[in-house]
Amino acid sequence: MRAPAVSRTILWLLAAELALTGGWALASPRSFFANFPGAGHRWTAMLPPYNEHLTRDVGSLWLGLAVVTVAAALTLERRLVVVTALAWLVYATPHLAFHLAHLENFSTADKIGQVLALSLGVALPLTLLVLAPKPNRSREPLGLHADTEPTMSTRANVRVILEIFEAIEQRDEQRFSELVDPDFEIHWPPSLPYGGTYRDLEATARQDRPTWTGTWTPLQPTAAERRMDMRIVAASDEEVVALWRQRGLSPAGGRFDGQVLGLYRVSDGKLARAQMFYFDTAALASFLADAERQKTGQ
Repeated sequence: MRAPAVSRTILWLLAAELALTGGWALASPRSFFANFPGAGHRWTAMLPPYNEHLTRDVGSLWLGLAVVTVAAALTLERRLVVVTALAWLVYATPHLAFHLAHLENFSTADKIGQVLALSLGVALPLTLLVLAPKPNRSREPLGLHADTEPTMSTRANVRVILEIFEAIEQRDEQRFSELVDPDFEIHWPPSLPYGGTYRDLEATARQDRPTWTGTWTPLQPTAAERRMDMRIVAASDEEVVALWRQRGLSPAGGRFDGQVLGLYRVSDGKLARAQMFYFDTAALASFLADAERQKTGQ
């Protein structure tokens, strides 16, 4: 399972736990206090006294954190995931510390259950921080920190393109599809095997026409080949220009490493159009032709 899928799974698990416990505490505070976590175990009741106001407030706070956690699971936007993980640690770490110091009246089974359950509340957010990709400042557009601040829509467009490239590098097809407009149009140099203008990428694949993904996936066996080293060159309220590298490894061990300039149009937070300009299309076409011959043994 790749890192984005692991992060999304963790976030959904955390959100589900918050929704269940928070909803219970808010809707039926006395039942929650007397019976949590259920199945005959009564962890909360072992630490009296009961306070309806406090129990309802805690339930509401859990549900509030659940909303943020769900947003992070849906978007997997790096900063939101990191903030969500930090918020969880601020809550879960002192919670764990308190219960570790107050285990004396619990049975052995309840002691083990509490320690394991509450430790997960710390371990899972820490895992999210470890899996979060490091920010790449070189990808920010020229002028982003200049005296003239970009508009919010320009920044939003840049974030979309950054996430697009992250999804491509990590082969996260689900996230890529979430960031692309249904009428997405892509333009490749006509001299390439996957060259031309396309609107429905899935339909193109069904017609057995070469695609960028189908062409490059076997030529990028490791993260080194998939790394695109993208940086934003310029950005506006409608378009983003990015410089990135196309890398590949042929079956015979030959390598290609060339620069590409991409022009991207973003509409309503989705990638609507992309056009790529390779710096050396002839060298790329030759590499792809050699790789195809090596694959077929000709």
